[in-house]
Amino acid sequence: MASARSALPTGAGTFQPLRHRSGTLRDRLHGYTKQTLGAGGSLNDAVALPQGESCAGWVAVHAIDFYNDVSTIWAVMAEDPYLDSFRPGEGFPSGVEYRWSEGSGRDATTVSVSAPVYIEKVLQWIADQINDETKFPDDDDEAEA
Repeated sequence: MASARSALPTGAGTFQPLRHRSGTLRDRLHGYTKQTLGAGGSLNDAVALPQGESCAGWVAVHAIDFYNDVSTIWAVMAEDPYLDSFRPGEGFPSGVEYRWSEGSGRDATTVSVSAPVYIEKVLQWIADQINDETKFPDDDDEAEA
């Protein structure tokens, strides 16, 4: 099931960050972090679990923010034409082979991919995990996550 939050940066389009759904615990916690950092507060205050809040929800907020930061960096890097020079299995550092498993169980096959394709696949996999409500619930009952 596709989520309105899902996005994957690519060199072919504009990056759209994952969003915290308005009115949820995550949205409120994200606002707290932005407010703490934006008011000249300390980094320690910004990352400390607010009293009475769910640790799972707090971690989820920061996992999504970290994903968005990494995805933004990749969206910029993906524009570099040098990345088009890598063949499947090639990338940086030299000598490292990039492989991705397609499918699951006995039907899984491992394919050799270039470093840029590998990064795209990893970012999509992470977005899928974040958008999976059983792993990252997006409501006020996040203590069970």
